[in-house]
Amino acid sequence: MGINTFLESTASVSFLGLDINASDESGQTTAILYMVLGGVSLIAGYLMYRK
Repeated sequence: MGINTFLESTASVSFLGLDINASDESGQTTAILYMVLGGVSLIAGYLMYRK
């Protein structure tokens, strides 16, 4: 989910030899937040399982 959101928040177009890149910074921030929360959830789940 986080990786797809990150990939969808950027786009690039090549027109007559010019490369134009556009990015949605709030979309990238949301994607990074999803990935961090996912990692924290995995670590918390592992710690709970270990006890």
